[in-house]
Amino acid sequence: YELIPHPSYSPDLTSSDFFFFSKLKK
Repeated sequence: YELIPHPSYSPDLTSSDFFFFSKLKK
């Protein structure tokens, strides 16, 4: 997965990805 989500991706997916990354970081 890339750190910076592509604009093509849906906002929902981006949010999910970001949340996932945040959880992983923790």
